Amino acid sequence: MIFKIGIIGAGAVAYGMTDAISLSGLSIKTVVSRKKNHAQRLARRIGTKKFGTDYRLLSDCNFIIIAASDASLTEIAKKTAIIAFKSNAVTIVHTSGSLSSDVLQSAKANIHTSVSIASMHPMQTFLSRSTSKKKLPVNTCFGIEGEKKALKITRQFLRRIDARAVLVSKENKSLYHIGGIMASNFVVALFYEILNLYKKLGWSEKQMLAVVTPLLNETIANMQDQGIVSSLTGPASRKDMSMIQYHYKILSKESVEIAKLYKHLTDICLKITLNKL
Repeated sequence: MIFKIGIIGAGAVAYGMTDAISLSGLSIKTVVSRKKNHAQRLARRIGTKKFGTDYRLLSDCNFIIIAASDASLTEIAKKTAIIAFKSNAVTIVHTSGSLSSDVLQSAKANIHTSVSIASMHPMQTFLSRSTSKKKLPVNTCFGIEGEKKALKITRQFLRRIDARAVLVSKENKSLYHIGGIMASNFVVALFYEILNLYKKLGWSEKQMLAVVTPLLNETIANMQDQGIVSSLTGPASRKDMSMIQYHYKILSKESVEIAKLYKHLTDICLKITLNKL
């Protein structure tokens, strides 16, 4: 299939997606956004001359990616329904992690062409508009669901940008998304609390990251190689309750919030230890 790609949205995910697309050798025909200057900025970055706020600009496209806020998806789908697409078949997908493709149902009312819908959520973190183009990290997965025809075309597209597709049911999509939040956002939150703890040593964020990041990387490598349960080390894995209680006593004097976090996560570690038996 020859992909004629249109992008709706100009936020962090749109930037990440357009980078992956342009660096893979595919081209983007059109960028549409709520604000013309935002669309123009993204279009210039990827060398696309067609941009603006008018959805009719997407008429030449046959694969539309909506990388916009969840709250806007229903309205955007309605706007695509009135586009006089030149192709006799168009696939429209969104990148939301929590919403299913059902939110795009109104797009299928298009009388000019046959529209199939799906969602493809990248299990990846995108910082706000990066200044330099980046390919997607190796083996980045996209959770996909939707109509059969749209899924087939979406899989083809993801192979073209060197990404992997994993099928997620509509019913379980929110759980899938929450897992991604825990794997990314919660790690940032945990490191934030570690930094607060290490500030009491007089350490900077740079010093803390230099010490702790190799530990995190090795832990991830161990989980990939040995599995999650077998990768647990430390006091909880040894059931060293005296050490755990000592740590909790010290933390309670320093920070009640970090002490609570330590206790809760230690309880989970102890539960993991039971599974090692």
